[in-house]
Amino acid sequence: MEIKQTYIDKALEINHTLQNDFTSSQKESDMNTYLIGLFTDMGLKVERMSDTAFAAVLETSQLGETFVFRTPLDASSIQITSWIQTITYLVDKKEAFSGDIYFVFETSKDFSEATAYIDRKNPAAIYENHLEQVQELKHIRVEMIVHGQAGHGSRPDLAASPIFASANIIATITTLWPNRLDVTKVHAFSLDHFHSGTAENIIPPNAKIEGSIWFYDPDEGEKALQLIQDTAIALAPLHKCTVEFSTETGLVTLPSDVSNQAVVENAIQAMLAKTLSILKS
Repeated sequence: MEIKQTYIDKALEINHTLQNDFTSSQKESDMNTYLIGLFTDMGLKVERMSDTAFAAVLETSQLGETFVFRTPLDASSIQITSWIQTITYLVDKKEAFSGDIYFVFETSKDFSEATAYIDRKNPAAIYENHLEQVQELKHIRVEMIVHGQAGHGSRPDLAASPIFASANIIATITTLWPNRLDVTKVHAFSLDHFHSGTAENIIPPNAKIEGSIWFYDPDEGEKALQLIQDTAIALAPLHKCTVEFSTETGLVTLPSDVSNQAVVENAIQAMLAKTLSILKS
């Protein structure tokens, strides 16, 4: 139990460092220096492939096959932390293993150098460290144009302000959102654009509201859209206004999309010109 807690405490410390000290791509060199220092302190041999790419080598005391663990330097802090803790565990338990293990860290620009380096090691297997997105995040882009009646600010009773109508619609949607929808299925409704009027003392004829609904479950996404539409249609007439809608549905495409796995495996096979086992996590 004490050993387990030590691993947890170390993981929290490393993740905190990664999140606070290496938050931008401009700090790749600093990340490189940090990791090399960390692995050197573990007693691992470090071999460089370029200014940024390197391998930390765990040499066991027994003859055996060579294995490669490969991960990008620009991975998330949680991913890098889990990788470091995996290496820490393997180092601590190296007497139970045979052969050599190469932990390769690289950026996208180092792909060719890293691949050539791995080829020279003639590994029995390669493990690629990538996180998969198990749920597809979808979104519906919503545009609402609230139509009112223009007028002078001194006589708002003779006009129909789309600004007040829009404010009422937005406030009501904000109130209804957490009470009418399953929060585990609908991620958010993000308002990012509101525009109405260009002149002083003039009540404008219309207002535009734009935002995106983010969700995982398609049915809940449609329910969220319906809630927004019903709210706007019900409230606009109270301000002597009408509302017009337009929507566009999209899907967030992630670099770790599982559909790319076969393409990546085939590319590795072709570049190394031999049959390698791609271990599944």
